[in-house]
Amino acid sequence: MVRNILRKLIYVVFLIPLFYLPGIVGYTEAGSKAAIFFLLAGIIFFLFAYFLFKGGTFRYGPMVIIAGIYAGVLALSTVFSFDMADSFWGGARDMNGLLLYLCLIGFFLVLSCVIQNQREWEKLFSFCVGVGLIVTLVGYLQIFEVLEFPRRGSLMGNTSFMGTYLIFTVFLAVYLAFKKKEWIYLGGAVPMIALMYFFNSMAALAGSLGGLALFFLLWLAFKAEKENIRKIGKAVLGISVSLVVFASFLVFHPVRGGLFEGPLGRAESSLRTGFHEASSGMRYIFWEQSVKGFRERPILGWGLNSFQHVFFRHYDAELLVSSGSDRPGIWSRDPHNVIYEKLASTGIMGLLAHLSLIMGSLVLLWRSYRKKRVGFYAPAVFTAMITAYFAQQLTVYDTYSSMIMLFLFFGFVNFYSHSKEIKPQICGRLKLPLIMAVVAVLSGFLICNGFYKPIRANYFLTWALVEEDPEMRIKVSRAVINLSDFDRGNARYVLSRSARYYLERAFWVSKEERKEVIDFFAEELREESPSNDFLIVMEKARYFAAQGNIEEAEKALLKASAISPRNPRPLYFLAEVEVGRGNFEKAIEIIEEFINLEPRLEHSYRAAAGLACKMENEELKKDIEERWEEVQSRM
Repeated sequence: MVRNILRKLIYVVFLIPLFYLPGIVGYTEAGSKAAIFFLLAGIIFFLFAYFLFKGGTFRYGPMVIIAGIYAGVLALSTVFSFDMADSFWGGARDMNGLLLYLCLIGFFLVLSCVIQNQREWEKLFSFCVGVGLIVTLVGYLQIFEVLEFPRRGSLMGNTSFMGTYLIFTVFLAVYLAFKKKEWIYLGGAVPMIALMYFFNSMAALAGSLGGLALFFLLWLAFKAEKENIRKIGKAVLGISVSLVVFASFLVFHPVRGGLFEGPLGRAESSLRTGFHEASSGMRYIFWEQSVKGFRERPILGWGLNSFQHVFFRHYDAELLVSSGSDRPGIWSRDPHNVIYEKLASTGIMGLLAHLSLIMGSLVLLWRSYRKKRVGFYAPAVFTAMITAYFAQQLTVYDTYSSMIMLFLFFGFVNFYSHSKEIKPQICGRLKLPLIMAVVAVLSGFLICNGFYKPIRANYFLTWALVEEDPEMRIKVSRAVINLSDFDRGNARYVLSRSARYYLERAFWVSKEERKEVIDFFAEELREESPSNDFLIVMEKARYFAAQGNIEEAEKALLKASAISPRNPRPLYFLAEVEVGRGNFEKAIEIIEEFINLEPRLEHSYRAAAGLACKMENEELKKDIEERWEEVQSRM
């Protein structure tokens, strides 16, 4: 009875990618999906504990050990992270902190214990393919403007997220087609791949096509009837894999100047130039910053969800110039590459643990094939699937929808790998009601803090951002900040930034009400006083200045400049503060300082010219314009 309920709840978990909660801030769709998963995970873990202690069996084997080591490394990285709370909870946009990883690991263990035979696995895979087809259908309806969403990408909120999810459903369809000899599944895979093309999700498309080619070569190398053909297949497979790995290295290494000369150097330059243009010119900036952050914390990294701090610490205007970008305000929460993300967030231990989890699962699956526990198509198709997924991960990051599919695969491997079925003996020593009470408390904590509070906070956040009445805006903003532990610092930042824009256009707000709003957010930002978050410190400076507290504003700007030494933004504002004080000589010194940070950055000259106008210094303005013209002539 309990197993049947658990099996039904597992199916509901794989329906979550269809859940769509449009929002105003960030990729709210990703965060809302994770929140629904926390709700279901809390229920599932409670029922699973009851299932085990009433005679159910637990599968224990190599996959469990590898996953346990992975969880331990992530936990250590979180304990010693730059911001422990942020690393544990994750950001509200996608909730990708330690809590999500622990729940996913727990879920794949439940999967391998509850889904108990090949027929049930195939049924679950078919269900996931059906969900993928619904996602695909919604995508086509979006293309033909039958359905409208704020962003492209079907129900995922982003075309790359959609592409990563569809990689899994495509290869599940291929597996079922060959395993069950029902070729209609291949017909389902075609529109999924086509949608990647129509949505310009090129990394997912290339990964999928490359994965299908790998599957064919594996079949040629191991399943072709003639031995000569198998030998040729193995040779082609080896050469192809070597070439792809080497080409990937040429594209994805972080050294901007290149590693080679001559014909190989030209090939390297061509590949990197093409990728640079396709990725908006920012990926190499992020990767170089990741490497710098890794060198500072090489063992356990900065912690999950901490790349933003690495980004600002190693912000370099020269990189913006080399990328063709003139946006000094640009920033990123993720380097958009799994290798550099793991290096920066979890260090070398985290990267090795992650690669061990991926590679270990494939090794175990191939070992199960050699021991005749699974047929050829399971290791062949899923090796191709994981390869395609990993290729996509070199350009984007994971969200719940793709992560749950990855852990579905891990559950499948755990079921078929050499694992033992054991029955817990703890009931002989402890009473079941006491055990279930403890599990109920933990599940309640997960449901309350992972689902109820974040969803309610998102509701109030959306309300606060559009509220026109200043008193109600303060009241709702306070509810957001006090309600959820997910991304509380970022909530303060988003709300305070939005309030600034609101006050700029809210002509109906009285002077007293305006002061009340400014004082509220200045005090809330002051609560983040220990924070070394660059964005929050900059926001503090703006509110302190709006209060007329120039000394506090200056302290915040100096702190922001210390956090991000190569970032001109604090200096722009600091020069503006000095102009407001009438200290023009000091302002001119600061102008020279931020121009000299990177003399090729156009935005610095525009900011300097604007400050010169405020000082009514035509000579300085003319000099700045002439200097920029001279720089342009040399570029």
